[in-house]
Amino acid sequence: MKISFFDNIYYWIRSSAPKRGLPERSFFILFVSQFAYFIFFVALILHTLNDETVITLYKMEKTIVVCVVYFLLFIATVQCIVYNKTKYLVLKDKYARMSDAERQERKKIFKIYIFVSILTGIVSVILWSLYIDRVKEAVSVNLSI
Repeated sequence: MKISFFDNIYYWIRSSAPKRGLPERSFFILFVSQFAYFIFFVALILHTLNDETVITLYKMEKTIVVCVVYFLLFIATVQCIVYNKTKYLVLKDKYARMSDAERQERKKIFKIYIFVSILTGIVSVILWSLYIDRVKEAVSVNLSI
């Protein structure tokens, strides 16, 4: 049985959500974790830029923010369409046919992914705040010249 990585993550998020916790919205948790990885990747790239590029990006900030927001809305919409109740029921059937050892292995992958996603989110926030400090410094130095 072939189950993709994110299908596995979605299944365990959805199956562990309480019924009153709106399990239909489980795709959003998957989206937030993927967003953390996206921000981490962007923050790493931003830390490699020189001051002139940082200032140029600062001047184009509104355009960049709009493009990123549209991209993220697109990804969220696609995930909303892909990860629905039908997808969950298909995955539930596949997991029911698995052995206990296979299910435990896939659940372990899910737990590791969630742990690493939380760490990535924390590091992303730290890197992003360091980048904002760098932008403030570069802009203030540029304005004083």
